[in-house]
Amino acid sequence: MKGYLLAFTLVACGVMAVAQSSPMVTAADKLQADIAKALPASTLSADEKSQITADAAQLVTNANLRAKGETPDRSAGRAAGMDIGQKASSGKLQKADAELIQQDLKALQAAAQQ
Repeated sequence: MKGYLLAFTLVACGVMAVAQSSPMVTAADKLQADIAKALPASTLSADEKSQITADAAQLVTNANLRAKGETPDRSAGRAAGMDIGQKASSGKLQKADAELIQQDLKALQAAAQQ
């Protein structure tokens, strides 16, 4: 009986965590994943790769904070978004990757407006 109760509790918590995921969190997570996939084929320097990864992490952090009802660091989020956009349009990413990242940024911005 205890095992069943524990399993039920774990499943219920997992479902609640998924249900709490906001469109902004989903968009930020997708952006972060797409950036990670794009980096190996890019010609970004090691420092640029490190920075764009940190920028994506900042946007995910901001989205998670906002989903919890907390106030994110908006200036850091704005700077991160601008930096990602600049790197995506720099020509150092594969064209398809750059376009996908730009779409992800637009989706994140739209989700933030909701």
